[in-house]
Amino acid sequence: MRRVLLCCLLAGACNVFRTPEPQIRVDTVTVTQTVAPPLPDGRPVEVCLSTGVTAQIHIGANGDTLIGERRSPLRELRPALTFPGAYAGDREWFQRGAVVSFENRRYRRAGVERERVCDELKLVGHYDGVPVFAEVTAPQALPMIIIPARPGVYQDYLGVR
Repeated sequence: MRRVLLCCLLAGACNVFRTPEPQIRVDTVTVTQTVAPPLPDGRPVEVCLSTGVTAQIHIGANGDTLIGERRSPLRELRPALTFPGAYAGDREWFQRGAVVSFENRRYRRAGVERERVCDELKLVGHYDGVPVFAEVTAPQALPMIIIPARPGVYQDYLGVR
Protein backbone atom coordinates (compact mmCIF):
# COMPACT_ATOMS: atom_id res chain seq x y z
CA MET A 1 0.00 0.00 0.00
CA ARG A 2 2.93 2.29 0.66
CA ARG A 3 4.15 1.70 -2.85
CA VAL A 4 0.79 2.64 -4.36
CA LEU A 5 0.65 5.83 -2.28
CA LEU A 6 4.25 6.68 -3.19
CA CYS A 7 3.48 6.18 -6.90
CA CYS A 8 0.40 8.35 -6.63
CA LEU A 9 2.36 11.12 -4.94
CA LEU A 10 5.10 10.93 -7.52
CA ALA A 11 2.56 10.86 -10.35
CA GLY A 12 0.78 13.85 -8.89
CA ALA A 13 3.98 15.82 -8.73
CA CYS A 14 4.97 14.92 -12.24
CA ASN A 15 3.89 17.28 -15.04
CA VAL A 16 3.62 14.43 -17.48
CA PHE A 17 0.39 13.14 -15.95
CA ARG A 18 -1.28 16.52 -15.48
CA THR A 19 -3.90 17.86 -17.87
CA PRO A 20 -2.51 20.96 -19.57
CA GLU A 21 -4.30 24.22 -18.77
CA PRO A 22 -6.00 25.86 -21.77
CA GLN A 23 -4.26 28.88 -23.22
CA ILE A 24 -6.49 31.80 -24.09
CA ARG A 25 -5.32 34.39 -26.58
CA VAL A 26 -7.01 37.78 -26.74
CA ASP A 27 -6.85 40.06 -29.76
CA THR A 28 -7.68 43.71 -29.21
CA VAL A 29 -9.26 45.88 -31.90
CA THR A 30 -9.21 49.62 -31.37
CA VAL A 31 -11.48 51.90 -33.42
CA THR A 32 -9.86 55.27 -33.78
CA GLN A 33 -12.33 56.94 -36.14
CA THR A 34 -15.89 56.25 -37.24
CA VAL A 35 -16.72 57.36 -40.76
CA ALA A 36 -20.38 57.85 -41.66
CA PRO A 37 -21.46 56.86 -45.16
CA PRO A 38 -21.77 59.82 -47.52
CA LEU A 39 -25.19 61.44 -47.80
CA PRO A 40 -27.03 60.89 -51.08
CA ASP A 41 -26.62 63.78 -53.48
CA GLY A 42 -29.58 66.09 -53.75
CA ARG A 43 -30.44 69.70 -54.28
CA PRO A 44 -32.17 71.45 -51.36
CA VAL A 45 -35.74 72.53 -52.03
CA GLU A 46 -38.39 74.22 -49.93
CA VAL A 47 -41.95 72.96 -50.38
CA CYS A 48 -45.11 74.58 -49.10
CA LEU A 49 -47.28 72.01 -47.33
CA SER A 50 -51.07 72.25 -47.20
CA THR A 51 -50.70 73.18 -43.54
CA GLY A 52 -49.14 76.48 -44.66
CA VAL A 53 -45.71 75.47 -43.32
CA THR A 54 -42.57 75.36 -45.45
CA ALA A 55 -40.58 72.10 -45.31
CA GLN A 56 -36.94 71.68 -46.35
CA ILE A 57 -36.29 68.54 -48.43
CA HIS A 58 -33.73 67.38 -50.97
CA ILE A 59 -34.44 66.11 -54.47
CA GLY A 60 -32.05 63.39 -55.56
CA ALA A 61 -30.49 63.16 -59.01
CA ASN A 62 -32.91 60.30 -59.78
CA GLY A 63 -35.93 62.40 -58.68
CA ASP A 64 -36.36 60.82 -55.24
CA THR A 65 -37.65 63.00 -52.44
CA LEU A 66 -34.99 62.79 -49.72
CA ILE A 67 -35.94 63.81 -46.18
CA GLY A 68 -34.34 64.05 -42.76
CA GLU A 69 -30.73 64.40 -41.67
CA ARG A 70 -29.80 61.14 -43.41
CA ARG A 71 -31.63 62.14 -46.61
CA SER A 72 -33.68 58.95 -46.70
CA PRO A 73 -35.90 58.37 -49.76
CA LEU A 74 -39.51 59.08 -48.81
CA ARG A 75 -40.76 55.96 -50.66
CA GLU A 76 -38.75 53.78 -48.24
CA LEU A 77 -40.34 55.45 -45.21
CA ARG A 78 -43.98 55.26 -46.30
CA PRO A 79 -46.60 54.58 -45.03
CA ALA A 80 -45.08 55.21 -41.59
CA LEU A 81 -43.91 58.68 -42.59
CA THR A 82 -45.64 61.10 -44.91
CA PHE A 83 -46.08 64.85 -45.27
CA PRO A 84 -48.66 66.41 -42.96
CA GLY A 85 -51.82 67.98 -44.33
CA ALA A 86 -54.59 67.06 -46.73
CA TYR A 87 -54.11 67.11 -50.49
CA ALA A 88 -56.59 66.92 -53.35
CA GLY A 89 -54.39 64.88 -55.70
CA ASP A 90 -56.01 61.60 -54.71
CA ARG A 91 -59.59 62.90 -54.62
CA GLU A 92 -61.93 61.81 -57.41
CA TRP A 93 -63.32 65.33 -58.03
CA PHE A 94 -59.80 66.69 -58.45
CA GLN A 95 -58.68 63.95 -60.83
CA ARG A 96 -61.60 64.47 -63.19
CA GLY A 97 -61.31 68.28 -63.11
CA ALA A 98 -64.75 68.94 -61.59
CA VAL A 99 -66.03 72.44 -60.89
CA VAL A 100 -65.56 73.37 -57.20
CA SER A 101 -68.22 75.28 -55.23
CA PHE A 102 -66.67 77.45 -52.54
CA GLU A 103 -68.32 80.28 -50.58
CA ASN A 104 -71.34 80.41 -52.91
CA ARG A 105 -69.16 80.70 -56.02
CA ARG A 106 -68.10 78.15 -58.59
CA TYR A 107 -64.48 77.70 -59.67
CA ARG A 108 -63.01 75.80 -62.62
CA ARG A 109 -59.49 74.42 -62.97
CA ALA A 110 -57.16 76.87 -64.71
CA GLY A 111 -53.75 76.09 -66.12
CA VAL A 112 -51.43 73.38 -64.90
CA GLU A 113 -50.31 72.41 -61.42
CA ARG A 114 -47.34 74.43 -60.21
CA GLU A 115 -45.10 74.95 -57.23
CA ARG A 116 -46.04 77.66 -54.76
CA VAL A 117 -44.27 79.41 -51.89
CA CYS A 118 -46.15 79.58 -48.57
CA ASP A 119 -45.44 83.31 -48.21
CA GLU A 120 -47.62 84.09 -51.25
CA LEU A 121 -50.66 82.17 -49.94
CA LYS A 122 -53.34 82.73 -47.31
CA LEU A 123 -55.74 80.11 -45.99
CA VAL A 124 -59.36 81.02 -46.82
CA GLY A 125 -61.24 77.81 -45.96
CA HIS A 126 -61.64 74.12 -46.76
CA TYR A 127 -63.31 72.08 -49.49
CA ASP A 128 -63.93 68.35 -48.94
CA GLY A 129 -61.40 68.40 -46.08
CA VAL A 130 -58.69 69.98 -48.25
CA PRO A 131 -57.40 73.47 -47.39
CA VAL A 132 -58.29 76.22 -49.86
CA PHE A 133 -55.86 79.09 -50.33
CA ALA A 134 -55.87 82.42 -52.13
CA GLU A 135 -53.08 84.80 -53.03
CA VAL A 136 -52.13 87.03 -50.10
CA THR A 137 -53.19 90.14 -52.02
CA ALA A 138 -56.53 88.69 -53.24
CA PRO A 139 -59.64 90.81 -52.58
CA GLN A 140 -62.47 89.54 -50.36
CA ALA A 141 -64.54 88.32 -53.34
CA LEU A 142 -61.99 85.75 -54.48
CA PRO A 143 -61.45 85.75 -58.26
CA MET A 144 -59.25 82.64 -57.88
CA ILE A 145 -58.70 79.91 -55.29
CA ILE A 146 -55.67 77.66 -54.98
CA ILE A 147 -55.92 74.01 -53.94
CA PRO A 148 -52.95 71.85 -52.87
CA ALA A 149 -52.58 68.84 -55.19
CA ARG A 150 -49.60 67.32 -53.33
CA PRO A 151 -46.81 68.70 -51.13
CA GLY A 152 -45.41 71.84 -52.76
CA VAL A 153 -47.66 71.64 -55.84
CA TYR A 154 -50.91 73.61 -56.20
CA GLN A 155 -53.70 73.96 -58.72
CA ASP A 156 -55.37 77.29 -59.54
CA TYR A 157 -59.15 77.51 -59.91
CA LEU A 158 -60.71 80.59 -61.54
CA GLY A 159 -64.18 81.83 -60.69
CA VAL A 160 -66.91 80.91 -63.19
CA ARG A 161 -69.55 83.52 -64.00
